[in-house]
Amino acid sequence: MLSRIACVLFLALAPTLASPAHAAPDIRAIDPTLGDLRFGDGWETIAKWLGKRLDKVYLPRIQRAVDGNEKARLRARRDQEIGLVQNAEVLFDGRPTGFEQSVIAGEFGEGTAESLFVYKDGEDTHYFFMRAGKLWKYIRSFGEGVSFKQRLQIFQESFGPPMAIGDESDGNGGKRIVSATWANVGFDFRLVDRRLFFGTDLIAIEDRSVATELKAARAAAKKAGLGGVDPSVEGFFLDDPDMYGAPKPEPAPDVVPGPKPPPKSPPNGPKQP
Repeated sequence: MLSRIACVLFLALAPTLASPAHAAPDIRAIDPTLGDLRFGDGWETIAKWLGKRLDKVYLPRIQRAVDGNEKARLRARRDQEIGLVQNAEVLFDGRPTGFEQSVIAGEFGEGTAESLFVYKDGEDTHYFFMRAGKLWKYIRSFGEGVSFKQRLQIFQESFGPPMAIGDESDGNGGKRIVSATWANVGFDFRLVDRRLFFGTDLIAIEDRSVATELKAARAAAKKAGLGGVDPSVEGFFLDDPDMYGAPKPEPAPDVVPGPKPPPKSPPNGPKQP
């Protein structure tokens, strides 16, 4: 039910999308606490978001606590949860991270100053993508809720036809939509169906200017031997697998066999009968 509410609330973004170029989107429509997120800011904007979200859990417990030591313990635990998220930052520097075959495969590159913070909140997971220490993309994966078709219909009723769609075979000779993108000044909004492998939908909000920069940076990193997604899952998750995929090996040069050398004689000459 909460996922449905969050999806419907997301539609309230429509009136705010005529914001000036590079202005932070009013993503409070998804979750009021997300208003603390400022694209282009560093870890502190994520910490502020986490703090307000955790306050809803810890403040009532702190207020109910009678003992001062218990209050202090609860405050410390709240702060510890924020610290755990910060300390678990994932660096996409070419070493395996486990996300190469995850629900966010294809959403990052390697060797391009990208990193990630992840916060699990019940059945939903929040992904905060950084470039050079600055927030540039937010993704939320939903737990169980409305179907992808229902979410897509709700989005279309609010935003109109998407500027781009991605589809795939439905197994019956037809096609089914698996992604839709709406564009606005400075930002892109995407709805992605990842149910086949992960049983979830994704909502993504990203700064288009950073995405454009990263497209070139990732292409350069790819030539240097780095990629952002396991090639075994590349074709399943990416609309454009050549954009983020691992580099393909260079074909081996053609080798023309030459004449075989004559057999060598034994060191002491031919063997006598």
